[in-house]
Amino acid sequence: MCGIVAYSGPKETLPLLVNGLSRLEYRGYDSSGVAVVSSEKLFIEKKSGKLSQLKDALEGNTTDGNVGIGHTRWATHGIPNDENAHPHQNEDNKFALVHNGIIENYVQIKEALLNDGIDFTSDTDTEVVAQQLAKEWDGDLLSTTIGVAKNLKGTYALVVVTEHEPDTIVAGRMMSALVLGVGEGEVFLASDSAAILEHTNKMIFLENGDFVEIHDGSYKLFDSDMNEIQREIQIIDWEVSEAE
Repeated sequence: MCGIVAYSGPKETLPLLVNGLSRLEYRGYDSSGVAVVSSEKLFIEKKSGKLSQLKDALEGNTTDGNVGIGHTRWATHGIPNDENAHPHQNEDNKFALVHNGIIENYVQIKEALLNDGIDFTSDTDTEVVAQQLAKEWDGDLLSTTIGVAKNLKGTYALVVVTEHEPDTIVAGRMMSALVLGVGEGEVFLASDSAAILEHTNKMIFLENGDFVEIHDGSYKLFDSDMNEIQREIQIIDWEVSEAE
């Protein structure tokens, strides 16, 4: 079990991500990390250990990006260290993603990528998804992510950003929790409503096979065939302490 948080909107992104991760640390405390698309470049920081290690590493850092993702990890593949921490990137650092779940066929995917000459920097199942996204890039983050996800066996909540579409987040879910928070001109994603409840009480609990494209603080939902779908917005009347 790992924790995911993501944001698209006008607020300063890094503090919001770190605050969300602090409410998700119970889901994973081996390592943590963030990625923000800043000035069309990916800023990434990740550290093994508790969230305090990441906070220390981020001290004094600011970014001008309004799209970001964060993760706190409970290790399943690969020991807890900086390299195995999320977010994971592809070989030329154009894609970054966070993942909760287990990719059961990652060995087969990794072997094919190694045969293509791709170098890996971690021992995780997640990195193969980042590398595969770059390999299959078709010019559109939503269709590329759905195409890659169709060949994944196992469980996942995936949240992806790329320098190619600096204002966009794409996420999908299969047997791993992912909730969409709808604010005023801003959108959140998290593994648990407690991470974002202080910002909005309007939530959409994604279903298996759902994908979401978030752009400039708005969102659209799709199924795995790229058909646009609708999901009910639920009003959560819990306090943050109750959600936790």
